[in-house]
Amino acid sequence: DVQIVFDAGGARDGDKPGLALLTNGLMPEGAGKYDAQQISQTFDSLGAQFGNSSHRDMSVLSIRTLSDPEVMTPALDMLTTILTQPTFPKSAFERERKRLLVGIEQRKQSPSALASEAFYKEVYNLHPYAQLPGGQKDSVNSITLDNISAFYDKYYVARNAVIAIVGDLDRTKAENVVSSLMGRLPEGTAVDDLPNVAPLTDSKTIAINHPSAQ
Repeated sequence: DVQIVFDAGGARDGDKPGLALLTNGLMPEGAGKYDAQQISQTFDSLGAQFGNSSHRDMSVLSIRTLSDPEVMTPALDMLTTILTQPTFPKSAFERERKRLLVGIEQRKQSPSALASEAFYKEVYNLHPYAQLPGGQKDSVNSITLDNISAFYDKYYVARNAVIAIVGDLDRTKAENVVSSLMGRLPEGTAVDDLPNVAPLTDSKTIAINHPSAQ
């Protein structure tokens, strides 16, 4: 099991909430000379499990594979290609953006989603944590492929990553895995810490009208 964790979550979206989520989601949609189907078929043929996700604090790429070299080596090679050579296909970008917009509309129908959004907004106020990683309609519509590429170039760098490895590998083999994964990434710089969260001074109750019927 290998997890590569970047300080590239929704808290780094700036004025374009949803950017981190879109960037991470597009990485396995095309990389190097491979399209999404070829990437998926490669992992399936090896019995390897690829994963990617983006949260408020982090974006993650992961793989689970057998440690036998004939399986692990090609699986890690494909992970490296996704990590270092994403192509961000326009068709996939438009599809994923539409999917995010559908999710935004669905949130409006979910009492729990509305409560969570209000909670983060009140607790964190102007702090980046107040923003929804999934974005809002206007912010998602404003994101361009240039924004995606710039976000990737800034945050998906070696000094902005932490790698965790668990499995049938000694330290030397683990270091070789790290070298193969990160060797083609630019070294870059680690991003600055997020600002401190202002402490709450009082409690409040928020009532949100949500007319609905069951």
